[in-house]
Amino acid sequence: MTEMALMSSADRDEWRALREWRAHRLAEPAEAPGWWARTAGRVAGDVRTVVEYVPGAVEAGRLAVSGLGRLIDAGTGTAAASVRTGPIVAAHRERGHPVAELSDLRDLPLADLRAVTPDLGVPYAIGGAVQGAGSSLVTSSGTVLAAGTGGVAAAPGLGAVLAVLGVDAALGVLVSTRAVAHVAAYHGYDVADPDERLFALGVLSLGLAEDSRRAAAYRELAGVARGLARRQAVRLTSERVGAVVRTVSTSLALRLTQERFAQVVPLLGTALVIRRTVRSLRQVVDDAEHLYAERLLRERYDVPFEEPGPDDEPGEIAAALRA
Repeated sequence: MTEMALMSSADRDEWRALREWRAHRLAEPAEAPGWWARTAGRVAGDVRTVVEYVPGAVEAGRLAVSGLGRLIDAGTGTAAASVRTGPIVAAHRERGHPVAELSDLRDLPLADLRAVTPDLGVPYAIGGAVQGAGSSLVTSSGTVLAAGTGGVAAAPGLGAVLAVLGVDAALGVLVSTRAVAHVAAYHGYDVADPDERLFALGVLSLGLAEDSRRAAAYRELAGVARGLARRQAVRLTSERVGAVVRTVSTSLALRLTQERFAQVVPLLGTALVIRRTVRSLRQVVDDAEHLYAERLLRERYDVPFEEPGPDDEPGEIAAALRA
């Protein structure tokens, strides 16, 4: 390929590895889901069905969604801004790398970036496991599944249980948001910049996407990257970007809330949720590392993301931008 002919030998190897990763990551899994995934989906589905028959469930759900939006609104910017970029630049200077500011990292070989980047998947996975265990214990201890009756008796009330599930899902999105921002910083991108928040949102959407939606999420991410390359996003105000981030992040949190219905089942639900949370955060970090490396090489060698096909439908980010 023409772009590979322009690349250095090291970057050419990186590009090949990224292409292989992308083909594998975006492909629909050939194997059926394992026992853990099947059980988690079945338990969450059963609990969701039972909850729908409980009086007041719909209104409690509306209140939970409203609170979810407010929590996301308050936390997304803070989560991204909490990543300290100064120590990252200082760490590169200590290694003798010629950097004066964060964006200079994009000129370094990817091997140099990795030499300074810690294994971010581990601390975020541990934090996610602690968070998941805590919320699962609260929901499972506050809810009793009445065997054989099909009813749910909630000690603190159904609204409280749904609120805990919603808060847990929102915190999951916020932790994942910070993880993406952390990876971005180690590649020379500051997510505190409103332009960069949209790309980070696309990375997060792909990392949390179901298998069937992952290819579409990548196409949407490519669209965001094309907009950044053309500097279209520069015309968006910080408030407008914040509204888009809030809308899409809340949608992601709602999907996570549905997945977390398994939490109300004691012991088994806790184990299922902890496992899924750990795997999800490690996957988000891994996706972010690959996607930011791909973007860096594309910008370095002026390799644009592919244009959308005639049948490609706009994703959540594009819809939120038009709203």
